[in-house]
Amino acid sequence: MFVFDRKRQSAYAHSIILRLYDSRSLFLALLCVFLKVRAQLRRKDVLGTQPKQRLIDQVSEIFSFQRKKKSLFDQVRLLSPTEVDTMARSRGLDECDPVTLLSTISMACPMTLIEAKALSPPQPRVKTWDASGAEGSRPNELQNTLCYMRNFLCKPHACSGRVGTVCPFMPKSLQIGGAKLGLVRTSSIPKDDLLTNVTQLLLDLGSRFQSMPLTSKKDRQYKTIVLVFPDIELDDCKHIIEGAQLAAKPEIVSRGLMVGEFHAMNNVAGNRNGDFYPLRTPHPLLVIRHMVPNDYVFMTHGQEDYPVEMQRRFLSSFLDVFGEEDIQQTKDARERLQRLG
Repeated sequence: MFVFDRKRQSAYAHSIILRLYDSRSLFLALLCVFLKVRAQLRRKDVLGTQPKQRLIDQVSEIFSFQRKKKSLFDQVRLLSPTEVDTMARSRGLDECDPVTLLSTISMACPMTLIEAKALSPPQPRVKTWDASGAEGSRPNELQNTLCYMRNFLCKPHACSGRVGTVCPFMPKSLQIGGAKLGLVRTSSIPKDDLLTNVTQLLLDLGSRFQSMPLTSKKDRQYKTIVLVFPDIELDDCKHIIEGAQLAAKPEIVSRGLMVGEFHAMNNVAGNRNGDFYPLRTPHPLLVIRHMVPNDYVFMTHGQEDYPVEMQRRFLSSFLDVFGEEDIQQTKDARERLQRLG
């Protein structure tokens, strides 16, 4: 049994924390924990006699709670294309070669896992911005993704079935800074917990999306968040990337947003050409953007037709955004909703 005065108790708790969790990267968490411990020490029930082990257990319990609160959202830093370019140059990383990069993915015919791997997609870097190590100066995942956006999404494609760029919104989105890219490292998360964590990340970002820059009705269609998941293997993309997209979509759509899933063996064909597969990317991606009128088609089916109740929810959310506009998509949405009963 140890009897301390208040000052010595506070100093003792502080020394325990510093010994157990001596890490500069956790400074803010440690400060928060220490303040909580100090507040507890000021309570009457701990000012008297207290076993040493009980004090240690209290510190450990509070710190564990603090660590559990950290999520993928807390770890993701969203960068503009300009910031990605600037950081890559300052760190001595090579520029991405679009011809080489796009040769690692195929936009034609359904793709199996073996076929996708045979195209040798770029391997993730362990150290994203460090060109001095064994990985050398090869482009990182954010560079590759930005290269894909500029040289595939922002260019016409003979198989797209439409005039103009593959994505009509991406050129201006890049031009006015509406696109943000975030690298999401997941190697430390147990595979059984990965789907839940990635889904929660989408929900966290979805709830904050509307308040991000470009809030006007005119510009909101150019706002997008591109999340890059270099640590998710191709074998797991269907379960994790597609699973998280499907799980988060009802909440995302209810906010007037859309979420899309992209990876090298995505077998969802284009709307205008059943032999064109534009959702294939060098690295697994999840993308959040604002809803546009042409998204009407995605309110009733995705990879498979959605259940009737889910279609009703999606169509209602679509009409919440565009119901006052006199366009064909809103007329079609109302008719479809009426048929569903």
